[in-house]
Amino acid sequence: MATLKEWIMPISLKPDRLHCLLLVAVTLAGAPARAQVQPPAPSEGIQAASATDGFYEQLGGKDGVAAIVAEFVSIMLADKRIADTFEGVDMDRLHAKLAEQFCMVSGGPCRYSGKSMQEVHEDMKINNARFNASAEDLQIAMTRRGVPSRVQNRLLGKLAPTQRSIVTQ
Repeated sequence: MATLKEWIMPISLKPDRLHCLLLVAVTLAGAPARAQVQPPAPSEGIQAASATDGFYEQLGGKDGVAAIVAEFVSIMLADKRIADTFEGVDMDRLHAKLAEQFCMVSGGPCRYSGKSMQEVHEDMKINNARFNASAEDLQIAMTRRGVPSRVQNRLLGKLAPTQRSIVTQ
């Protein structure tokens, strides 16, 4: 059986696309069958980083996270693959909840206070392609905000477990 590296090597992808593909592959490889998944808690099993490891500060702290979220939402709204997902969405609430989530998973002084990812997304009919598009958009937002690749990868890795709760199609 070929290793993941041997399987991926013949594929010609830009680094950001390759990263998203690898993120999805790793997520799916460890994912239990949907029927076995327990109802998610608001944190979706996301492990928050230690408050002392500097991850939150590497994202720029409160102001950096807010800037990443603003850029991310702006990119998603312009992305024809997923823009329709946000019709009728309270944008102030979306910004606030994304900032809480990013702050929490990076070890910042926040707690996510929103509904579970499954509850929020259950009627949105999000498939893997749309989920991956949003992951690409987040990576673009972080690149535009000057977040180093290793920090981007860490945030994407922390958020990857939400895929099981968000993808319903």
